[in-house]
Amino acid sequence: MMAHPDNRYDLFNVPVDPVVLQIPTYFAVIKEPMDLMQVRTKLEADQYKTTTDFAMDARLVFGNAMRFNPAEHWVHQSALFMSKLFEERLRRLEQKVVLERVRQQSHSCDVCQGNTCKLCGEGCLHFTPPALRCQGPCAKLIRRDGGRALGDVPALLQAPHAAGAPAEGGHGCDPGAGGGARGPRLR
Repeated sequence: MMAHPDNRYDLFNVPVDPVVLQIPTYFAVIKEPMDLMQVRTKLEADQYKTTTDFAMDARLVFGNAMRFNPAEHWVHQSALFMSKLFEERLRRLEQKVVLERVRQQSHSCDVCQGNTCKLCGEGCLHFTPPALRCQGPCAKLIRRDGGRALGDVPALLQAPHAAGAPAEGGHGCDPGAGGGARGPRLR
């Protein structure tokens, strides 16, 4: 909204300066001035408790402009357009939030069993453990069990490659082409 073309000269972005604009009666008519920069600052500082509080301040920006300027004035017309645009964007955002909540609440499977993360509200959070990747020329992922139990991970990580065949703990990559002697690494 702050960069929209109908917000000419950053008209709604900064506080109205009655001296510079030569409108000495501004504060007699407008008792609660508001601008989009102030709305943005409050939003970034988490000063709005609800979407309604945020919307009230944004509406106040455009409402003040329409209240002070006559209907035929270009500022009033810009404020009217920006107000309608704001309401449309707010409506779409609120619909998106409602749909996301419904999606989160309606989802249930064997993994999440309808439970969701307390922080983000997502269900079905899957943990992907670190994988071993060959440092040799193949750079392939190594099976988690490396053909044997992973109980001895340090030995697996230190095991050199054997040319053409798996060494004890290796996976059979040819180390000659890319420094595979370093063995697999955890990624």
